[in-house]
Amino acid sequence: MIRKLAGWMVALTAGSLFAFGSVARADDHDDSDFSMHVDAIRILQVNTSSLSFSPNETQMLAGYTAAQQVTTTVTTNDSWVLRIYGSSSTWSGPSGTNKPRSHIEFKKSTSGTYNQLAASPGATVDSGSPTASTTTTIDFRVKLDVTQDRPGNYTYNYVTYELSAP
Repeated sequence: MIRKLAGWMVALTAGSLFAFGSVARADDHDDSDFSMHVDAIRILQVNTSSLSFSPNETQMLAGYTAAQQVTTTVTTNDSWVLRIYGSSSTWSGPSGTNKPRSHIEFKKSTSGTYNQLAASPGATVDSGSPTASTTTTIDFRVKLDVTQDRPGNYTYNYVTYELSAP
């Protein structure tokens, strides 16, 4: 009796495993849900943190320094706008001078018109759609005034490059 009962349980257990295996293979699937939230990323690289102008006599008389360039690189997964602005209205300079921010002029190297540096939100230099790497070269020059620009050192430390949504 014990043998029969034990054999029957083994058979029943084996039958259950076999039946379960057959059913599981016929419906063998499970659903997995994945979700994520992706924030907008905007990365701006600027190739230099300073420009130094040393106008000569010819440039002083012409009213502008020679242009110098800054290169920016944008990486973003969203539409973007690159703006430039200045947060101070004047340069630091020799006593008695009042050189305005607007004497800094810039343009996208591939366009023809210079813009005066203004306060925030500034002027748009470039814009685009999602990109792994978009390079923009910006020409800067300084407007000169032979009657106002006294000898000495002038500094403007307030130029901001801003990458934002349109």
